[in-house]
Amino acid sequence: MDEPKYRIDKLRGRPTKIWIGSDSSGIGITINRKARTLHVSGWYDSMVGIEGADVPIDEIVALFGLRTVRSVD
Repeated sequence: MDEPKYRIDKLRGRPTKIWIGSDSSGIGITINRKARTLHVSGWYDSMVGIEGADVPIDEIVALFGLRTVRSVD
């Protein structure tokens, strides 16, 4: 069994991507600061994609009861 891992791709001028999982299954999260959204999607069995969705960051902040969100730059 693969051990879950994560990788962060942060390229200047592009949304930050976080990959969590293994080659066989996992999730991907793309942080789009300009649109203030997170795009969450996934995969399993090494090739089957799971349809993703965009979630507004402001809704996540409200859901978790956070007061401020600082830049992660």
